[in-house]
Amino acid sequence: MIWLVLADDNIFVEPMAKALVIFAIPTHYLLGVLLVAAIA
Repeated sequence: MIWLVLADDNIFVEPMAKALVIFAIPTHYLLGVLLVAAIA
């Protein structure tokens, strides 16, 4: 959620920074899913 708020504030104006954010969100989501799966 923090990433989305920062993106709305136009902090990530550099293309590389935007690419990293776009890559990081699904990566963190996937890690969260794997963590839950490991615990369950």
